[in-house]
Amino acid sequence: MRHAILVAARAKGLSAQARDYQLWWHRTYLWQGHVEQALEGLRRLATDLPAEALKPVQEAIRYLENPRPWIGSYERWKAQGYPVGSGLIERAVALVINRRMKKRGMRWCRPNATAIVALRTDLLNDDWDTPQQLRSYP
Repeated sequence: MRHAILVAARAKGLSAQARDYQLWWHRTYLWQGHVEQALEGLRRLATDLPAEALKPVQEAIRYLENPRPWIGSYERWKAQGYPVGSGLIERAVALVINRRMKKRGMRWCRPNATAIVALRTDLLNDDWDTPQQLRSYP
């Protein structure tokens, strides 16, 4: 999104103040979960752009349109005490995947790697009581 706005601002000759306002405006709308307003702003920004500047703006629009139904209000989630950063996910990847699967000389095919990750998750969660037929390994 940021890249698209910077490219469009450069192509339209916007001042640094106008460019920064566009960045702030879009970031605020997305933080509050107002995806429609952010999309409308990007569509307005896309008008009269040359083809090379239009491409990143169209990609940003598609990026927001595809997950639109589940994009929520990060502001509300944070106020309710939920974590809104990617730190928890990155830490889980480090614990569950990297420590087991990225050792020297290891090579994995996807189905075997998925099964090992599922087993490692069960180990770390101490969840060995779930019956075998209820476990799924995609």
